[in-house]
Amino acid sequence: PEARTVCLIVNTADYCSNLTVQMTDTLRKKIDAKFLDRIDLKTEQQEFSSIIAKGVTTLSGCLEAKLDPSLHAMSKMPWGSMDNAETVGDTSEYVTQMASAINSTVPIYHMWLSLPHFKFFCDLFAGSFIPRLTQHIYKCRRISEGKVPHLLLDIVALKQVLLDIPTVGATSSSSASQMPSSSSSNSLLTMSGGAASSLKGKKDGALVKDRYTRMVGREIGKAEALLKVIGSPNEVLVDTYKALVPSN
Repeated sequence: PEARTVCLIVNTADYCSNLTVQMTDTLRKKIDAKFLDRIDLKTEQQEFSSIIAKGVTTLSGCLEAKLDPSLHAMSKMPWGSMDNAETVGDTSEYVTQMASAINSTVPIYHMWLSLPHFKFFCDLFAGSFIPRLTQHIYKCRRISEGKVPHLLLDIVALKQVLLDIPTVGATSSSSASQMPSSSSSNSLLTMSGGAASSLKGKKDGALVKDRYTRMVGREIGKAEALLKVIGSPNEVLVDTYKALVPSN
């Protein structure tokens, strides 16, 4: 319920921001020319934009908070020990927990946020969470060469979970955009433009996913390169580092 409330606040702020633009245009058409320079609602628009940004940032932070225990569990695992019942073919429990948290939270955001704001959330979350994931790899006290494939498998599995975020709950979101409303203003407040055609929605959704996919691939690639360097034999460690880690 709290997440939905934040989404509705974001949508309401977006509606009010658009309304100030319409009000400005309407007033300029009706008011005497000598008063035109006094019609300025930019400050109000900025306030509503600030509310939108804070709301989406809050949603991203809430999801990250749900993933924090799993990140902590990852950094505390015995990566330096070769004795472990798990095989390389098994992903760790913390990955399953992260996937569960994401798959239970993101559909709510997808259902109640308009596409531009959901896109904003996707970019904001990935840009904040993935660097933290890399930081927690550094927090692993010791990673043996034999355990690198296991940790790399976990990162690859988590990468797929992150790549799926733009489409998680897409069916629910599509259904929500077609829900009837008692009034047009209420529809604007709750869905904020959700009545766009399904064809346009699919096209826009594809654009969101393409850009997001590139960003996730780039950022997760840094973590993958780090692990490949760690897992390299000592005799080729320097060459591997130079090949995989950018000079800057």
